[in-house]
Amino acid sequence: MSCLETIRGKAGRTRLAFLFVFLATGAAAAQSADAGWELRFCADPNAWPFSSADEPGFENGIAALVAEELGATLTTDWHRQDESMVRDRLNGGECDVIAGVPDEIDGLTHTVAYYSSPYVFVYRDDLPLSEPLTLDSPDLAELRIGAQVEAMPPHEGLLTRGLGDRVVFEGLTAVAGGNPEDVLDELDAGGIDIALAWGPVAGAWLLGHDGYAMTPVTPEFEVPFLQQVVPMTMAVRQGDLSLRDDLNAAIAARWDDIQEELTRYGVPLNAGISPGVPMPLPYHTTLAIIAPADLRPAPLDSALYGLVGEAAYRGAQLAEEDLIRADSDSVELLRAIAPNADAAARAAARIASLHEPAALLGGVGPGQLAALMGAGVPVVNVGEPITEDADGIFSAQASREMYFEAMIGWFGGDETRWHVLHEASAEGQDMLAGFTAALERVTPEATVTGSSAVPPASAYFEQVIAEASAEADVVAVLLDPRDQISFLAQLGGTALTAAPYPYAVNQTRDYLASVAVRAGLNGGGEHLVLFEPLLPESEALNAAFVARWGAPMEPSAWSGWLGVRAVVEAIGRAGEDWSADLPSYLFCAAGEESFAMPVVRINPEVGFERTVAGLSGVAAPVGEVGVACP
Repeated sequence: MSCLETIRGKAGRTRLAFLFVFLATGAAAAQSADAGWELRFCADPNAWPFSSADEPGFENGIAALVAEELGATLTTDWHRQDESMVRDRLNGGECDVIAGVPDEIDGLTHTVAYYSSPYVFVYRDDLPLSEPLTLDSPDLAELRIGAQVEAMPPHEGLLTRGLGDRVVFEGLTAVAGGNPEDVLDELDAGGIDIALAWGPVAGAWLLGHDGYAMTPVTPEFEVPFLQQVVPMTMAVRQGDLSLRDDLNAAIAARWDDIQEELTRYGVPLNAGISPGVPMPLPYHTTLAIIAPADLRPAPLDSALYGLVGEAAYRGAQLAEEDLIRADSDSVELLRAIAPNADAAARAAARIASLHEPAALLGGVGPGQLAALMGAGVPVVNVGEPITEDADGIFSAQASREMYFEAMIGWFGGDETRWHVLHEASAEGQDMLAGFTAALERVTPEATVTGSSAVPPASAYFEQVIAEASAEADVVAVLLDPRDQISFLAQLGGTALTAAPYPYAVNQTRDYLASVAVRAGLNGGGEHLVLFEPLLPESEALNAAFVARWGAPMEPSAWSGWLGVRAVVEAIGRAGEDWSADLPSYLFCAAGEESFAMPVVRINPEVGFERTVAGLSGVAAPVGEVGVACP
């Protein structure tokens, strides 16, 4: 399947056949080394006149103009333009922008169109024509016509007029994935009388060929969807609104320079109106949430944290909207989509440089919290259980020690015998040491009778289960969320109790439903969560979330909501000294000694549906366990 099939737009096969050859990707040499942040483009190294690693194309120059305007260092992720450019490179976080994308392509967020170019007729300037050339010209019935790509809009226009037999494809290698200039070279060789091509390809070719004329294909638009002009945009990950808005501002500011760059490459342009430069709004506070999102298609590792990041954003936006209703200038919430830690670092540096936020929310996924900390802005952690307090971090997520304490308090007792299952890695050894230390601190009479280290993505746990059954009462499952499901599915038929470590992913309703499907009655069991929407004290907040988003409030959504509310309210109380007004853990108010962490039991018999009732019915609260506040 090509990338065109994964980002199918409303124009169907016409645009898709065209896009594969001509998706223009932007790149250029790095700007000055002291630029404040990195703007990273995906680019095809062999797509001149658009982009090229050897001979710069016009998208290279345009990308350089945009980066210069934004004060950024421009870098390039060179990658062949195939189905993996959107899925693995953009949605995987290896780059942040693709230039030269038709504005109708779904699955992406688009900037304003920074140029529009028509499909064109190209022919020798001495070709005898009875009238100006259009799709309706009678001359076309007598001429040999070559098309750059089969099913491109002008070809379809000829088909609707019964002129399909005049279009020649035999011998044109572009149809089989050759170069876009092949049809023009065929014209130059005398094999056809007229070539149908897209404007930028034809314009660049004509710069090196004399004796030819170029005429835009008309009529420009025919009902229902046939359009002979293509507006081109820059595309970012779907939902990455803050980056889109920054790019829009740069495009508007450098509009004339962009048009000049296009003209230099011979690109025929339809007249366009320069977009206005947006005016800043007088918000009292600017915050930003930088996290993964539920992008499709996306690499598995990115997708794993997408639901957590999406929920965190929804909770943060609910808080923003509530605050704005009370004071329309109170807060502005920026959103950046960061599938991995490198993308998070780039987004944090950009937002810190251009928007001066009071705080950044995030920390969803490996390395993302550390990436945000590098921006020099206070951080509200909504996703990663950290091991100790750090300057400039406020947590709306429990610490690792809090989760260990909750596991020990709920699943164990004074004389419980524990077996610890962990990953065979440095992180796994650190988790083992942390859990053992917590056990000695909380219940000194309890013991760790054994431990097992398993490689990531292990499929079989029979030996681990046999060893633990012979010596322990409870297994502390300190594995990756995906590996936890495999272990729980194999636990049936033993007297062992499983105590799963509650990563943020584990606490989502989707994850708990997956456990119910895979593990059923064997391992559905009980799970710790930071927030439970079905508790009486959560009823009002959950109702507001359901009304806004049509789903129950996830723990990470509560963390996002809490983070925005806490920071804005602290700024209202203390002004510039707001950070001294907040506790390190936002759910532990000043003077509180403990926090009641909810426990839910999975219902393995519920049929999972992505409805409010279906998601709510996956699990139900069965109690709470107290954990000490720092």
